[in-house]
Amino acid sequence: TVQSFKVLTLVAPSTRTATVTGTGVDLSPYINTSNINLKIVADVGTVTGTTPTLDITVEESDSSGSGYTAITGAAFTQITATGTGAVEIHCKTNKRYIRAVGTIAGTTPSFPLSIWALVLERYT
Repeated sequence: TVQSFKVLTLVAPSTRTATVTGTGVDLSPYINTSNINLKIVADVGTVTGTTPTLDITVEESDSSGSGYTAITGAAFTQITATGTGAVEIHCKTNKRYIRAVGTIAGTTPSFPLSIWALVLERYT
């Protein structure tokens, strides 16, 4: 049996001008929640503003609404300019829920942004 990949939206495509915290995504319907390999992709469009910065981290939790902590090694290199396009990181989690946090700073910053997680679906 061949496993397939599932794309999970952590931050829906939109233009962001302030820090965004994505909604927790439940991994249990897709994969076994033990030492899960994740590929996280951030797609950034044309950035505007004076000295805009975007710091993206991925967090994990055992429950959907609270207790989120940063996943070790799940932070993107700071994004500061147009032309970044799609960037990715690889990380692992043992928790059931993940979410992305994009911390935005600068003077009138604007980041067209979307963030996804790519996971293997469990065998059926």
